[in-house]
Amino acid sequence: MKLNITEKEVAQIPYYEKQWMDSPEVDTRLFLHSLRYLTYGGLGERDKQLHALRILESYMCDKRNKLNAYHTETSLNLL
Repeated sequence: MKLNITEKEVAQIPYYEKQWMDSPEVDTRLFLHSLRYLTYGGLGERDKQLHALRILESYMCDKRNKLNAYHTETSLNLL
């Protein structure tokens, strides 16, 4: 994955944060729900695919999961 960031912006980031810039991170449950969605799509099972998408949406919108859902943007980019 590539970051859309300029050299000038990279220069402003602290060293300890730069170490992780090349390693995308995804919340495990969001990743598994994304895989489930993609798998059902590949199998041509549209009803199950839409159900998996609703579960993914429900998980992301639940306030209790906001504490555990790190890097939500990366998870959504997987879809």
